[in-house]
Amino acid sequence: MRPRLLLAALLVFALPVFGRAAPAPAGGKSNGPPIVFQVAPVDKFLADVRGIVRTVGGDGIVQMMDGAITNKFGEKGWAGIDTKKPVTGYIFLPNKALKGVEDFKEIYGVVAIPVTSEDEFKGFFRRLSPPDDPVTFKPVEGKKGLYALENKTEDTIQMRVRFHEGYAYVGVNAKDDQLDATALVSAADLVKANDPGLVLIRFITDRYPEELVKQQSQQIDEMVAKLKEQAGGGVGWIGGILESYAAMTKRMSTVMKETEESGFRLAYDEKAAEVAIETYAVPKKGSAYALELADMKSGTNRFAALVTDKTPAAVLLQLPTSSPEFRDMLSKAIDAGQKAKDNAPPPAQPILEELLKGLGRTVKADSLDFAVAVNPGKDGHYTGVAAISFDDATGLEKVLKEAYKDAPQDVKDTVKLDVDKIEGVNVHRISPPDSDEKAKKLFGSTDIFVAFGPKGVYAAIGIDANAAIKAALTAKPAPAKVVDVVVNPKLLGDMAGTVDENAGKMVAQVLGGTDKRLSAFSISYEGGASMKMRTALNLNVIPKAMMMTFAMRGAAAPAR
Repeated sequence: MRPRLLLAALLVFALPVFGRAAPAPAGGKSNGPPIVFQVAPVDKFLADVRGIVRTVGGDGIVQMMDGAITNKFGEKGWAGIDTKKPVTGYIFLPNKALKGVEDFKEIYGVVAIPVTSEDEFKGFFRRLSPPDDPVTFKPVEGKKGLYALENKTEDTIQMRVRFHEGYAYVGVNAKDDQLDATALVSAADLVKANDPGLVLIRFITDRYPEELVKQQSQQIDEMVAKLKEQAGGGVGWIGGILESYAAMTKRMSTVMKETEESGFRLAYDEKAAEVAIETYAVPKKGSAYALELADMKSGTNRFAALVTDKTPAAVLLQLPTSSPEFRDMLSKAIDAGQKAKDNAPPPAQPILEELLKGLGRTVKADSLDFAVAVNPGKDGHYTGVAAISFDDATGLEKVLKEAYKDAPQDVKDTVKLDVDKIEGVNVHRISPPDSDEKAKKLFGSTDIFVAFGPKGVYAAIGIDANAAIKAALTAKPAPAKVVDVVVNPKLLGDMAGTVDENAGKMVAQVLGGTDKRLSAFSISYEGGASMKMRTALNLNVIPKAMMMTFAMRGAAAPAR
């Protein structure tokens, strides 16, 4: 039965993530559902989906989508559904370890669908089912107002419906008593009013069954133990990394015990043309986690200033290392590299040793920052610059210079040391023997300049390379997202056009001529009264580029 599968899918989506919640504190727990979800009203949901589809594929695809809905639902369309109210629901979990099929059968959910009338909703539900196997609403004997959803198809999932307070409460695997009017959780108590999301899934911490938390913790311990065994008894660096992972997981469990509510939201921002997955956690007042979030500072990137309003394209990345467990895991991985360096050729061993030592020092800092950007330069050319955090890179520079003494002549012809000095830092030049004409046309020069500073390693290409390295060396940390892929569609098209006129036209056709800095893809977080993490995709950039690529491949494919 297709309607049953659609409703059951809501439960399947929620179940893999229910383990994120934590057990109730000693002294009792709430009797409400631990998992609550809602979907935007049909009118808003369809309007947002149309906006997403229109942005990526155009009006023609929207018309095809609307036609498919009309073909499915017929002339009556959504008649039977109150399209102004959100769909909502909840899931109850048993307070026991889930070990077999019978245990999972104790999980049940209820989906509350706003209706215009009982008869109209029954008609709508029948329109969802195949014409040759329609759904019937069969009254349940001895349960006034309760219906069993039945059709010819055998289904192990029991489906029941009760109409109550303007909603059809559809029970998935629920017992008849659990759908009694007095046992239902009112839709009014479930809905988070004015929530902007298309879909919202909430986890209420104090309602989560303690036995399931114990099972999850045991499963993590068993998984780590098994991986250790497969890695040779958990001795050495692999065992250390696994222990760090287990410590991180346990820390998350501890944090969740101090969380009042957490959840996920799928959202669409029409003005920004962004689709985002938002994760949030609300701490319990006065908890250590609440204090931690209150002190949380906004993310910064040491090299954020390399990206300006004139930047055609850039990537900013920040790897937070403030978590002791995460930092410990990275440190153990670096230690593993130290032990493995002896397998490298003897000339490379000092370089690897200093590289790993520097990474070890860097990991102990608050964050590891990276940036790469292309900016306009002189005479219509562009300058590419890259920078990465590295604590005291002068040691790495020293061992590289030692290795240079014994390098072959062709390497010495390609690499020239100490060709300049910027802000007291030596600059070295790499001149590729086979320069690319397109790169030369774009940057004006294919020489690459490299510098090893007290706080990072820097590289630049172009006739303005030295100015770019200076900008990176002197840059101050500035607010930035954890990950930010930055694009200015107009400037990117202009840049592509300097190399190939047709390429510039193609970029303009795909991305448009917006002269504005856009985050094509980003991950950001913030603290305060709650933790919020947002992963966003701009529909005007990557999805459009992918659609155009697919269309070009389809057009170029030979006919069969």
